[in-house]
Amino acid sequence: MLKLSGVSVAYGSYLALQDIHLEVAPGELVVLLGANGAGKSTLFKTISGLLKPVRGTIEFKGRNITRLPPHKTVALGLAHCLEGRALFPEMTVYKNLWLGAYTRRRDKQGFRKRLAWVYELFPVLREKEMVPVGALSGGQQQMVAIARALLSEPDLLLLDDPSSGLAPLVVQPVFQTIKTINEAGTTILLAEQNAHQALQIAHRGYVLANGRVVLADTSERLASHEGVKKAYIG
Repeated sequence: MLKLSGVSVAYGSYLALQDIHLEVAPGELVVLLGANGAGKSTLFKTISGLLKPVRGTIEFKGRNITRLPPHKTVALGLAHCLEGRALFPEMTVYKNLWLGAYTRRRDKQGFRKRLAWVYELFPVLREKEMVPVGALSGGQQQMVAIARALLSEPDLLLLDDPSSGLAPLVVQPVFQTIKTINEAGTTILLAEQNAHQALQIAHRGYVLANGRVVLADTSERLASHEGVKKAYIG
């Protein structure tokens, strides 16, 4: 579904990503591990079209999307849930969610069906649909961010560090929901610092360090890898 071949990205003279090769097959849940500054968010922004690579190609469902702008990648079925959530705090939960369905706005029946599904995933959002997002807890805001991305009906969902800043009691339910979304048919590429939780639900993983992929393997092998345990699990 997704294939990156030799992708490099620069901020001015600084090369943030170097020769990235990465693949995600339909139906997979693949995790991208790495410390702060490793290049995870840069990679996701490049895939979704917010940044352009200086070298390499990105293919999505067999189509070259290397130079496509973000609104066209969304229309093709690729949704990006950004680190930090990027919500509109003064707008209600419902309006934030509606924005996620903008590319499908003419399909009102489809929107209602999809909205009912995300409300099943996150029942608290139905209760708070008329509440401004800024009044929600951090965990509830993360639910809105994921639900908004799902309302574009993506084939591939990019989740950038969804557990960041959440209370420990909220983290486990978020990961369980991510697993449920994947099992329902959405392919997921997940960037996470919480390696222990992420590897429990992922099929495969890549480790990113200093803008390079330094390791790629099954989640089981990565979880038992001494270097991964020392750097990311403890």
